Amino acid sequence: MDLSLETFKPLLQSTFELPFQDAENWELILTEVKEFPDIEGQPRKRFSLVFQTSHTDQYLQQATYLLRHADLGEIHLFMVPLGPGPQTGFLYESVFT
Repeated sequence: MDLSLETFKPLLQSTFELPFQDAENWELILTEVKEFPDIEGQPRKRFSLVFQTSHTDQYLQQATYLLRHADLGEIHLFMVPLGPGPQTGFLYESVFT
């Protein structure tokens, strides 16, 4: 599956599920789809995704995670914690170059 900017734009504000083997699954909301300026000679658009969780007492380490989405199915994304969100929970970013 080719994951592109166009793949994620319609999924803005939708819920992704992060399954854990021995714990409760987390829900992540796709809160932002950011497009970066084009670079000459680069074949694809660069972009990033920002997710927010409701968890305030735990955060995910920088790593690759399996995410599930009702329309997209299962995908693996490398995510980096950004810090506390503007309202509650933590923010995470995944960058595509």
